[in-house]
Amino acid sequence: MRKLTLLLLLFLLPLFSLPAPIASAELTDTCSLMGLVREPIPPQTEPESPIGSRWHEDSVNLYDDSHDVSNNFLRVDRSRPKAAYQSWLKYAVQGDVFCMAALPALIRQHPELQWPVPPEFWENWVIKLLGEGEGCYLLGAQTFSAESSEQVRQKSSEFFLRSALAGNHAGMMGVESMADDRTVSSSTPPVQPAVQPIPAEYYPEASEAVRYWLTRAADEGYWKACLILAVLYSLPETAKPNYEKAKQYYMLAAQNGVQCAAQAIVSAKSGNKFQDKFEQVFRGSTAGLDILYSKEFSEIISYKEMYTYYTLECMLGDFGKFADEANMISLTKQLGFPQDEATLVAGIEEGKRLYAAWRKRHAEEILQQVRLYAKARARLPEVQADYAAVAKNDAPLQFDRDDIDDDLKDLYADDGLFTPDFHWILNLYRCGQFREAYDGWLELALHGELFAMATLPAVSRVHPELQWPVPPEFWENWLIDLLGEGEGGYILGAQYAMMTNYTEAGTLHAAQKAGEFFLRSALAGHPAGMLGAARTAPYRKEHPFTPPASPAVTPIPARFYADDPSGEGRYWLTRAANEGYWKACILMAQRYLSPQDKGKADYARAEQYYERAARGGSYVAASSLSEDAFSSDDGHKNMCERLSTYTPLAFALKSNGYTDAYHSSSTEQNLRAKCPDARVREAGISESRRLYEEGRASYMQERREREELYAKARARLPEVRAAFDKQLTAGTPAERQ
Repeated sequence: MRKLTLLLLLFLLPLFSLPAPIASAELTDTCSLMGLVREPIPPQTEPESPIGSRWHEDSVNLYDDSHDVSNNFLRVDRSRPKAAYQSWLKYAVQGDVFCMAALPALIRQHPELQWPVPPEFWENWVIKLLGEGEGCYLLGAQTFSAESSEQVRQKSSEFFLRSALAGNHAGMMGVESMADDRTVSSSTPPVQPAVQPIPAEYYPEASEAVRYWLTRAADEGYWKACLILAVLYSLPETAKPNYEKAKQYYMLAAQNGVQCAAQAIVSAKSGNKFQDKFEQVFRGSTAGLDILYSKEFSEIISYKEMYTYYTLECMLGDFGKFADEANMISLTKQLGFPQDEATLVAGIEEGKRLYAAWRKRHAEEILQQVRLYAKARARLPEVQADYAAVAKNDAPLQFDRDDIDDDLKDLYADDGLFTPDFHWILNLYRCGQFREAYDGWLELALHGELFAMATLPAVSRVHPELQWPVPPEFWENWLIDLLGEGEGGYILGAQYAMMTNYTEAGTLHAAQKAGEFFLRSALAGHPAGMLGAARTAPYRKEHPFTPPASPAVTPIPARFYADDPSGEGRYWLTRAANEGYWKACILMAQRYLSPQDKGKADYARAEQYYERAARGGSYVAASSLSEDAFSSDDGHKNMCERLSTYTPLAFALKSNGYTDAYHSSSTEQNLRAKCPDARVREAGISESRRLYEEGRASYMQERREREELYAKARARLPEVRAAFDKQLTAGTPAERQ
């Protein structure tokens, strides 16, 4: 299968390098759903293609594109199994079933260690929550890795087979990815449904069972399987190409959202000249591409089909737009294609129809997936109770404030606010499916996900050209009523800020609304709201800033924060840090280390704020202090004391709390080399333990208070539903606004 994967990549890589709108997909991985914080998308910059561009090494045929591997899963360091278990456990009980599926694989990979529960505990619960199809697929995907033992890989094969037998397409592809495994190769294909698998000469290294599952997944429209079969039929190693079959599966893949498959049809008909001429005529360039071209393949594709799949290709790469429709007649004339305008128009209309059908199916699939996972999350109290009853000698969950489940790290709080459901719906939004995304977030909101509720007014304000069931003020007012000015203003500001990353339309308006709500939150004394107010201060530059009379605050000097002429940003950042908000403390420390006037850094202030952040649970801050990331003028007279305190604290924040593992680690050995005085080291370790426990207690108290606030808000959801239903019957959207 590795050979096939390399073949796929070699064939597909050129297709991902085309300029938009021919193909705007980038070669990306599935490491995250949200990129790093960036400026609002400028004009002419194409966003990521909605589907078909997520290829990376061996997982090309493994992970389902609707999942996009959980950030929570990927950020964990698996080199420390016990610490990894605690991290995944934390995310699992918060609703990340992907992490729950990783736990039994970790246990099976390290049978030499003692674990609180056997692997069957988690395997049984994942299947109970998600069913044989989806549950076994996740278990198989999480068990599979290059580092897995033979026994563990066999379990992966078993789960993929169970998933495939339950009709899960991603499970069928999982079986194909394990083609070399004895469990798969010796399995017998089902009698029903009847499938004519790809002949052995086109896939000689695969067993009959593997060829059956690959073909069945493709025949049922699973895009990855379609693309693989298309390549196998068109580029066989020894057999004669079967272009009829290749055409069938390229078209099926394109009809299921794969842009490069649509381009393959177009290029097979026209060779390079279509693309080259388009670049020359409309873009002023002569980009050359090595596209597969065969006269025999070309002859079985009609001109109508070429126009159809060119239209579909453009729409898949440009969020449903077809900007070149007006230029098609002149383009076909310059290329010498037959001048049958009726054929051209018919092809374009068919391409639009195929795109609309795919978009509807794709939205329905994601919403169906969201509902399945929402039902699973509703049963988490059962899982937690069962784990508490079965687990033996389980260590407390680790305490690390830097483990954040989002990209806007300086705006969002750190308590896993976004569920997998929210992320999958965000994929719909990023695909340009604004109405479907609104419907998905609405369903989550009315079932208690308040961050989804805060996204609804942002969507409707960013896209005022569409009609929405209720005006944005409906949701804004309810959130403030449910959560108060502080928390309610904060989550509204955060969601408006999020919208500035995903759409060009309405970006400035969304940023201004984010600034408005962050300021309301900050004035109510909310630390995260203060940080948001600091970051969005430029959007309030037309309004003079007058600091509140109390509490008295001496802001960070302007030479460390020169990009804040009004002083509002400096005020709110300093106030949030002075009140102990760990993210603000880190940003303050970084500002003091990087003066913008070429003057000296203020190391003492930087160290002061790093210490506050470390005591609040920030691994980044503790690590910076322990690694001696900076040095002051006096050379840090208390260097040894500081290192003895923050080195073990950093270790504890990234490990399983305070355990004996520290005293046998390389971290402890490095500290001995820097601080040979045993009394100083022991005093520092004792202090670090105290700071850890105090910080964790404070952290748990914050979580309890926040959970209580959200629980009270969710208890009032019947009021929200009743008010929403009343608004729906009060008149047209235009009349209601």
